[in-house]
Amino acid sequence: MNKKVKIGSGGTFTITDKYYKAAGGEASIYVNGGQVFKIYHDSHKTLPAKKIQELSVIHNQNVVIPKDLIFDAATGDPLGYTAKYLDDVEPLLKLFTKTFKQDNKIDPKMIVELVKQMQMITSDIHAAQCLIVDFNELNVLVNVDKTKLTPFFIDVDSYATPSYRATAIMDSVRDRRVSKIVNGNLVYNPDVLSDWFSFAVLAFWLYTNIHPYRGAHPNYKPKDRIKQMDDNVSVFHSGVKLPPTTNDFSVIPPRHRGWLEAVFSKNERSIPPLADGIAPTVVPAPIITIKGNAQVDVTQTASYSENIRKVIQAMGLNYIVTDDKIYRDTQELFSGCKKYKQVLLCPASDGTIVVATLLHNIVTFTDLIRQQVVGTINSSGMIFRNNCIYTVSNGKFVENKFTTIGNKMIHRVNEIENVSVFTTTIWDGCAIQNLLGKYYLVLPYAVGACFSKYLPQLDGYRIVAAKSERNVVVILGESKGKFDRFIVVFTKKDYSEFNVRKVEDVAYEAINFTTLENGLTLLLASPDELELFANNTNVNVITQPPFDADMPLFNTSEGAHFINGNSIHRIKKK
Repeated sequence: MNKKVKIGSGGTFTITDKYYKAAGGEASIYVNGGQVFKIYHDSHKTLPAKKIQELSVIHNQNVVIPKDLIFDAATGDPLGYTAKYLDDVEPLLKLFTKTFKQDNKIDPKMIVELVKQMQMITSDIHAAQCLIVDFNELNVLVNVDKTKLTPFFIDVDSYATPSYRATAIMDSVRDRRVSKIVNGNLVYNPDVLSDWFSFAVLAFWLYTNIHPYRGAHPNYKPKDRIKQMDDNVSVFHSGVKLPPTTNDFSVIPPRHRGWLEAVFSKNERSIPPLADGIAPTVVPAPIITIKGNAQVDVTQTASYSENIRKVIQAMGLNYIVTDDKIYRDTQELFSGCKKYKQVLLCPASDGTIVVATLLHNIVTFTDLIRQQVVGTINSSGMIFRNNCIYTVSNGKFVENKFTTIGNKMIHRVNEIENVSVFTTTIWDGCAIQNLLGKYYLVLPYAVGACFSKYLPQLDGYRIVAAKSERNVVVILGESKGKFDRFIVVFTKKDYSEFNVRKVEDVAYEAINFTTLENGLTLLLASPDELELFANNTNVNVITQPPFDADMPLFNTSEGAHFINGNSIHRIKKK
């Protein structure tokens, strides 16, 4: 795009592709100067000025209300609107997993405060005679701070106002009480109580790490989740089994717990009570006894006093990152991890371990043995591959390698790929950039070698999670309220060929897999299924695996392992 636009009754501005941020089904997003420019694909669907006036009655700074209309400077045709840009935020759905909460040190009290804020914002929206309607897990963004969580409500242009109806609703939060099918089409008649039903879904999900209709019931298969919700078979149903990643319901404040149970077990609708001042009972994470089964042997190999975050192996030695410390096998080498946003380990050329710590968008590299800083670089995130740390700085994908010469360690920097500043997201083991609605996988497949490869299978999706290890990339994408998993396997050593396997309608949860040196991948496909494959075509399935999505898989020279809180377990197929 290269279009000159007029903003409200003010001046003009030229929107170009360099400001591109993302695209959805109805519009593209551009960002500049702390402002979002939302440009509709179809000018006939642009936001009317009267609706902006009706939305402006919402008096809450955490609701990102459309600000000024945007017009074509040449023709005067409406194009879209401007709004405040939110930086350093995460979609609410990320807080639905125990892994994300642990990694970001989010405790139950912080979740209670987040839910309270969401409840007050919702009340303010209703006080302005507006309805959220599509009150889903992607339309709330959260600033994750060390001590608090701050929600922001977005996509406000889709709200219902006194003069305008809303037309979209995700199945995951849709109130069946006001839904019906007419001539094969869904008719949804939202009201204040349907908004509170959607709030109940999100609040319960935040408290417990499970959607209230995602429990396992013998009468419903995983693909029947919509019917299970239609039939109101929630987690409170006597026949429902919950996965071990589910928090004990005592983490829910008593008044909210009673209200949520009434909503999901008795199908009642009401405005929720305020969460009372009684703090939730913080139940220690249960010690899960891990046992093998008829298909898998499990052996515990190590345990520590704190929860384990990462394990790498160098020169035959295991290095372990816990909540606050770093160990070489059982010897403590470093403490203070908990003050950093991210901690990774990387071996130098002689096997000496470098600690990479991220704080305030600065990555600091420290020689673990000599306790000396060997370099820094600006970046909002980092990944470990090929015995290097990769960062993104000033539109460059940067390889950070460490060479030891005598008693001196040298930090070598190599810019290996150009990437978009605005649209590149760093995931575990890879990065993905969105270039004008097309997703490109950025993968450093060898030292000094990287590519940015277009994946057409992701067109029309919103990427919500990704992870790569060796020649395998697993991506979770959302489209029309449904999550699909894409497994990408590169089949040549030079990464010139690959295939993609798509698994439709999966639950949102942490991606958990590892790829061994021999090319065998172990992927937890669901709580009840572990997939084993090497080329994406021959997939073997082990049922009832002895670990879950929040017990990260990894591998060493001894084979596949997983982390269970503060212990490490080796697994082996019988």
